[in-house]
Amino acid sequence: MGTNSVALLNQEGGDVKGIRVISLPHFKVLVRKDAPYKTVADLKGRKMAVTSIAGTSYILTAMALRAINMDPKKDVEIVTGAPATILGLLEKQEVASVTLWEPFVANALKTGMVRVLEDPSKIYKDRYGEDFLHTSLAVSGPFLAKNREAVRSLLKALEEGIQFTLDHPAESNQIAAGPLKMPAEDLADARKSWGDSFLRAGT
Repeated sequence: MGTNSVALLNQEGGDVKGIRVISLPHFKVLVRKDAPYKTVADLKGRKMAVTSIAGTSYILTAMALRAINMDPKKDVEIVTGAPATILGLLEKQEVASVTLWEPFVANALKTGMVRVLEDPSKIYKDRYGEDFLHTSLAVSGPFLAKNREAVRSLLKALEEGIQFTLDHPAESNQIAAGPLKMPAEDLADARKSWGDSFLRAGT
């Protein structure tokens, strides 16, 4: 789950432990190819679409806006919907932008209808000087307390899987294609877009 979700659950009284950050964000702010916008700042007063107010697509968009001194609650209007729905709104020019992640970004770019306006994680890093840590492996506090050895084994397997994915991209794409129900070629395209955002141990 997203690191922001871990924080929100704990804020609301939950007992969730983030035990390993897995990756950096691979989100992009997309606009129509024929749109006049050059930066996210140009979206002031416009409608920006995200998938959920509670999800990273909104959290990262909001942080990027704040980084350029824009208020996500006052300077833009936020619209929510499923990826296909908000892309449809963008096509019909009912919103100015959508914030999505892979593989939705790569698939949308293939249509020729959209282009990347900016990378919100880059806006965040340029402003604050550090990466926004995105995906976290999390477990409940009680589970961790009773199953520490199992969690250690899980983390070891995860480290090995991440290393294999980075060292053998073509083979790992083939392996993941079945469970993800995506062609390996599409996975390769997605990985070109977001790069090697998996975090190795110690980074």
